[in-house]
Amino acid sequence: SVRDALSVLGQLLAGADKDGVSYEIATQLLGFTDGALIDDAVDAIAAGDGATLFQTVDRVIESGHDPRRFTQDLLERLRDLMIVDALDATNLKSVLRDLPDDQLARMRAQAKNIASHAGTLGNQMATRSPRCTPRSISARAKRCACVLRVCRSMG
Repeated sequence: SVRDALSVLGQLLAGADKDGVSYEIATQLLGFTDGALIDDAVDAIAAGDGATLFQTVDRVIESGHDPRRFTQDLLERLRDLMIVDALDATNLKSVLRDLPDDQLARMRAQAKNIASHAGTLGNQMATRSPRCTPRSISARAKRCACVLRVCRSMG
């Protein structure tokens, strides 16, 4: 609605500096996960690089991003990578039509590297991570436990 759009615009303007609103400020104010963090996590999973995956999760937490939102965005990317792997370029553009061409090209490269793992990893993250640790453990420890499970499944 118009009221919602004005509210979002007000949030962005409140966070703007003399140069306007940057991508980094907009993602933080609106609660979106920076695409570079998602790309880094996907690349680390595809390479079987647990250390880089841990560093990426640490960057998510240290930068103030919501870890749950990051997990949700990562699951959505894994889903999108399975779609990219399953469809040819013509059909892909009709399904993922909101994505710019440069992002689709990056996702095609990622899909080649991770296609065999994406479904399994996404399923593990969605079903195990919420209940993989007791509630009394900190959010960082929960994310680390989830990353350990993902790393273990990478072999």
